[in-house]
Amino acid sequence: MDNVTEIIKLAEIRLKEAKVLFDNQLYDGCIYLAGYSVELMLKAKIAQLLDVDDLFVTFDSRVLRPFKVHNLEDLLLYSGLYKEVAESEDETFYGYWSLLVSRWSEHLRYEKCGTCDMVNASELLTAIEDNQNGILQWIKEKF
Repeated sequence: MDNVTEIIKLAEIRLKEAKVLFDNQLYDGCIYLAGYSVELMLKAKIAQLLDVDDLFVTFDSRVLRPFKVHNLEDLLLYSGLYKEVAESEDETFYGYWSLLVSRWSEHLRYEKCGTCDMVNASELLTAIEDNQNGILQWIKEKF
């Protein structure tokens, strides 16, 4: 992954994959990948903010630690967008963000199969992909 455009493309692919999983009633995987779409979009914003061609550049054979982070609130802070979310007056968007951070973490991969259901997956997909107030659309507008 060597640039912002590639990271954004990966984010969009992860969301498409999440939707395929949803359509096939694989809700655990759907939620897991959908959350990664937001993580990647935030990392693309960080790469843009830092003006680096490769966000995952290595020094002494290791990736810089801040970019191994999966915590969405940490990434939001690193992206320079934390204050905008915290002060958002858009109740729908803020509700979507709150839903996402309360239901997603990279640790979902360790949860028992069947932990996530159709309702939770549907709500999370809506929060992420809503064209008017969704999280991905909101982040894209910041580029």
